[in-house]
Amino acid sequence: MGRIYDNSGEDILDLTSALINAFVDAVKDSYIGDANVNDYTYDVTSFLITSGFGHDTFAFLTQPALVQLANTYNLYKNGKVGVT
Repeated sequence: MGRIYDNSGEDILDLTSALINAFVDAVKDSYIGDANVNDYTYDVTSFLITSGFGHDTFAFLTQPALVQLANTYNLYKNGKVGVT
């Protein structure tokens, strides 16, 4: 922690601000969901961005196993397991 720039030289606060704006705009454009940022992964996303991992954060979050894990969590959370 305590870094100003991420591993690609971008300002960490700029990416943090972009993340917040993405959530505000999620109704119009769901690209933040495509990056697998949701209730389940938000804390990890925030940690990785503020730690300086930058855009590598989204490469990590979109790994198939993490996408499946987050989707399964959201199904259980919403009580929709076994409902077709």
